[in-house]
Amino acid sequence: MSVSGNEIGDLLVDIGLITPEELENAHNEQSRTGERLSLVLEKLGLVSHNQLKDALELQYGVNYISLSKNPPASEIVALLPEELRRKHRVIPVSHHGTQYTIAMVDPDDIIAFDSLRLHLKSGQIKKVVCTADDFEFFIAKLDQEQEQASQDKQKLEQEVTTKPAAAKKGESK
Repeated sequence: MSVSGNEIGDLLVDIGLITPEELENAHNEQSRTGERLSLVLEKLGLVSHNQLKDALELQYGVNYISLSKNPPASEIVALLPEELRRKHRVIPVSHHGTQYTIAMVDPDDIIAFDSLRLHLKSGQIKKVVCTADDFEFFIAKLDQEQEQASQDKQKLEQEVTTKPAAAKKGESK
């Protein structure tokens, strides 16, 4: 069973950490607030961060990473193209020589793993698991940062092109 989207709640029910009723309450709170399910479950006191981490590690047999608490550097994230990151729901989190550590929503996804090996030209890939909502939150934050950088670049370009024109007007007087 792979855990994606709201299925983290189902996993927590399956292993007995929360009841179906508690999951339903968490879904209602999530709908009301728009917050990530894992965050809602923690805020409601239904699971701790460690219980969430342990459940995912148990499920996949790999270590857990919180992208919101340990965001990778942008130059590491850029090792994979946006399309590949979104399609397979993966984020590079570290890189040492030809060894890569990749956060994956579904570490059991063999197609994603093969795509990573081909793109990175490395067989030395360590998988770690992240929640789907943490992945989506990280991607949304990355999109905002890229949009802001694009706007800043446009502003700078406009300033550079308008200053020479203003300087020429001053010279002609």
